[in-house]
Amino acid sequence: MSDLHLPVSKFISVWLHERKNPPRKGGERSVSYTLEWVQYGRRQFLSLGKKARKSFAENARLKKEKELNDPTRPEGLVPITFADFQQAYLATVYPGHELPTAQRKVASRSWTKSVSSFRAERLAMGNFQRLVVTPLRNLVWCHELTTADRDAFANRRIIEVESGDSVDADLRNLRTVFNVMEDWNHRPKETNPFAGRKRATVGARRKREMEVASGDKKVSHYTRPQIIALLNQADKELSEQPTDWGLARLRALIYLAAYTGARIGELLHLEWSEIDFVRGVAWLNWKRERGFKTKGAEAPVGLPDSLLVVLREWQTSQRGQWVFPNEKGKPWTTGGPGYRPLDQLQALAQRADVQPATWKMFRHSLNTHGKQWFGLNKEQMRVQLRHEDAATQRHYDHSDLDNLRSAVKNIDYRK
Repeated sequence: MSDLHLPVSKFISVWLHERKNPPRKGGERSVSYTLEWVQYGRRQFLSLGKKARKSFAENARLKKEKELNDPTRPEGLVPITFADFQQAYLATVYPGHELPTAQRKVASRSWTKSVSSFRAERLAMGNFQRLVVTPLRNLVWCHELTTADRDAFANRRIIEVESGDSVDADLRNLRTVFNVMEDWNHRPKETNPFAGRKRATVGARRKREMEVASGDKKVSHYTRPQIIALLNQADKELSEQPTDWGLARLRALIYLAAYTGARIGELLHLEWSEIDFVRGVAWLNWKRERGFKTKGAEAPVGLPDSLLVVLREWQTSQRGQWVFPNEKGKPWTTGGPGYRPLDQLQALAQRADVQPATWKMFRHSLNTHGKQWFGLNKEQMRVQLRHEDAATQRHYDHSDLDNLRSAVKNIDYRK
C-alpha cells in the first residue's frame, strides 16, 4: 500500500462537559467534568472524577487535545481502504485463490476455510464494493464505514436479487469479514456495523411482507392435539413393530424434542453419559462435532417423568455412546432421502394427519404451552430453553437443578 493511500490526519477537538451531581446531605451540589472527543468515527469519553476543579478540567482538556493531535503520536489504527483490505484478506485467508482452477484446487487444501466460504465471502465483499464503496468514492477507509453503509447495501442489494435470503447471506459474510478487520486493527474494537442480533433480517422482513400480502401466516408451533397425535402415532407404530430399531429411535427423539424444547442439533449430539436419570436432567455440553448456537445454550434441561420412561425404554436398545446414533454408530445427523431425521418426522406427521411438521416447532410449542397450559412462569421457561448468554448461566449451579427439575416434573401432554 503506497503512501498516497494514507488518510489525511484531521484535527481532533476535545470538549469539556460540566455536570452537577445530586445534592449531598447538607444541600451542597458538587460538579463533575468529563472530556469528550471523536476518533475514527467513535465518541470517546474520559471522566475527571468528582473532585476535579474547573481550572484542572480545562488544563486536562488542552493536554488531551494536544496529545491526540501530536504528529509524533503512534497511530492507534492501521488505516486501509476497503479495496486494499479485500485483497489482503483474500490473500491471507485463501492464499493462491487467484491461480488457475487446477492450481487453486491444490492451494485450497491448506486453507482453514472451505471453497464455498471463499466464494461466499468474495461475493459479499465484491457486492459491497460495487454497491456502496465505489458509488461513494473509491478511496473509502475501513474505519469510516458505519451502519448507514450497511443499510444502504441491504436496500440496494435487495432490489438486484429480490431475495431476502441472498441479502442475509451477504450480511452474515460481511459480519465475519468486518470482525477480521477489527482483529487486524483496521477498525476500533466493537464497532462492526454488521454485528449484533437481528441485524441480518432482510429475508425475514420480506417473508412477513409476503405473508401479509397473501393473507397467510406461517405456522410456528404445534397445537396440543397435534402433539398428542404425533406421540400417539409414534407409540402405535412401535407397538405394531416392537423390534424395529428405527421406529424406537424416532419415537424417543420425538418425545425428547417435545418435552425439552431443545434444538434438534443439540439432541442428535446427546450422549447417554449426559443424561442423569436420578436427578431428571440432561446436560447439553459443547462437542467438537457440533458447536452451539449461543453461549448460553451449554446448560442443563429438565426431563419430565413421562419422558424419562420413554428414554429408559429406548436405552435398552442403545448402540454406543450416542443417544441417537446412525447405523455406523455416529450421531444421526444425515442419511439418504427419506432416512434423515426431518424426513422421518414429516413422514410420521403425515400419517398422523399433522401438517406442517418441523423439529423447531417443538421448541416453539413448549414455550407456548409451558406458560399457557402447564403453568411455568417466564423465568422457568427461559431457563429450560436457555435463552440467555453464558454470564446468565452462571446462576444455574447445582443447587438450582432441583428447582429446574421440579418446574418440569409434571409436564405430560396427555394430562
